[in-house]
Amino acid sequence: MSKSRTHVFPAGWGALVPGQAEDCTRQLQSELGPDDPFSPFFESGAIRAIGGSVTTDHVVFEIDDWEAPYFVSDLSWTAPDTRPAFLQWLSPGTRPDPGVVPISSLGELDGWCP
Repeated sequence: MSKSRTHVFPAGWGALVPGQAEDCTRQLQSELGPDDPFSPFFESGAIRAIGGSVTTDHVVFEIDDWEAPYFVSDLSWTAPDTRPAFLQWLSPGTRPDPGVVPISSLGELDGWCP
């Protein structure tokens, strides 16, 4: 896990409280799915939600040992498919694509969302 950073967000963004941060991190893991290249990062605790837009569902995450220290994703808050595996195979649902946009500093969030 990385050393603690001070997070200063631009206007329109704010820090998440601990419960929100954990919910957002779990939601991203669910939306990306178990076969996503980010899965090992979740398993090691290297991805943490730290902030969010005050006007949209965009969430900023901190990540250890990746190409950038942060990334932004647009969470859909879609519930996971809980149907039996056979039914999922017969009729696969669409998986949301929250996107993962790397950013090198939180200042890059300025003007990101309306």
